[in-house]
Amino acid sequence: MRLCWFATLVTAFLWLVLPVTVSAQQADPQARFNQAVELASAGRYVKAVEVCLDVFPKLPASERPRVYKLLGYSYKKLDMLPEAWHHLTAYLNSSGKEDTTAGEWLQEVEAALKQSHVKVSFSCQPKGLTLTIPASKSGGASYFAYPVLNSSFAWWFKPGKHQIRGDATGHEPRTVAIDVRERGDFGVREIRLVAIAPEKVPVAAKTEPDRTGATTVSKPASMESPSRALEWALIGSGVALGVTGGIFHGLGYSKNEELHSKYDDASNYPDGAQAKLLYDDARENEVRPKELTAYALYGIGGVAIVAGIMTWAIREPGGDEKSTAFAVTPLATPGGTGALMTFEF
Repeated sequence: MRLCWFATLVTAFLWLVLPVTVSAQQADPQARFNQAVELASAGRYVKAVEVCLDVFPKLPASERPRVYKLLGYSYKKLDMLPEAWHHLTAYLNSSGKEDTTAGEWLQEVEAALKQSHVKVSFSCQPKGLTLTIPASKSGGASYFAYPVLNSSFAWWFKPGKHQIRGDATGHEPRTVAIDVRERGDFGVREIRLVAIAPEKVPVAAKTEPDRTGATTVSKPASMESPSRALEWALIGSGVALGVTGGIFHGLGYSKNEELHSKYDDASNYPDGAQAKLLYDDARENEVRPKELTAYALYGIGGVAIVAGIMTWAIREPGGDEKSTAFAVTPLATPGGTGALMTFEF
């Protein structure tokens, strides 16, 4: 009875512990790679490739050349020659040591590829992009993704049309169609990805949730109330000049009425001809300057108002348009004073 209970406890212990141990071994990248080696030794190359591709990014850089070699060997056995050439080349370039056996494998693979494939070179931008290339044969996957560590990349294709996709973080993906010629393919194909421009959001913009829960972006105050300081200044100046002109006109009119009262009075100036001469002389000296000033201010004020209205119509606040300029320059004229008005836009 006690033996039965002991056997039950041992069975329960093994049932609980063994799965955890197996799972831990499978989770260990090095143990997983050792499993891939055993699979390749047993001739299960497709499964060995699957394990290698899964464990490759989890291993430290110092261990990755071994994965390259096992992948190159497995692909060679699967008769997937472009993949074998790529990984054997990567192994010999990264291992830092001579490997006669792997070198002979690469020579055999390259000699076979020259009989049925064409080597195509690529210039890639940006560095570090990933190229997705169709598999040469059905070996567990239809496409393979290869990171381009520098700006150059080479691959062996059968003559015909092929498509390659390039991807990189922060760039728009691109699919390039190439037509490989049977009698040799010269030159370098370029795969250049365009960087994705960040969305431009106004600095003063605020996000506010609406009643539906969606997020909306409100316009900053500068966009809701565009600045029209220049236009208002022109129109306001025109109005002010017009009012000032009206004041001078009123002063001139009052002075003219005063002169009429003075020189039309027969009791003061019985000689009408003499009175008219005196009136004309006084009007020219005391009334005429005020009238000319009023007319000049009317004209300048009117031009300023028109300039303000035109500027309002053609100028975008904060834009890159040419700035509007209004200038008034006093001038001496034969009939008195005047002004030169210029308006640029």
